[in-house]
Amino acid sequence: MWNGIKAIILWTYSRTTWQYDVLCVLILAFIFLTPPGWFDTNEGRVRHYLQGQPATTKVILTSDQLSPESSKEEIEKRVRDLTQTPNVQVIATRPIQDQSGKTVAFEVDIR
Repeated sequence: MWNGIKAIILWTYSRTTWQYDVLCVLILAFIFLTPPGWFDTNEGRVRHYLQGQPATTKVILTSDQLSPESSKEEIEKRVRDLTQTPNVQVIATRPIQDQSGKTVAFEVDIR
């Protein structure tokens, strides 16, 4: 049994063996059957994907359109005016800063 485990770990099988074919099928199955949400690096989108909620859309509001002290209701009103969509729900808001640390815009996740 140890020889079998050692052969798998060190992969001593040549390209013409059935073990090599099985490995290729497993790799292809992983590539084509893995949900795309597993590779999304945006934490908010992954969280919503895992909760079974629909994916969010991002809207960028400049700092002159929105202040850091804005309430969620005010942000939703601005996004509704911008997108012309009456049933917008704000999920999250993140500041976008320039190199000096000054907030220049806000990234708003909406549904």
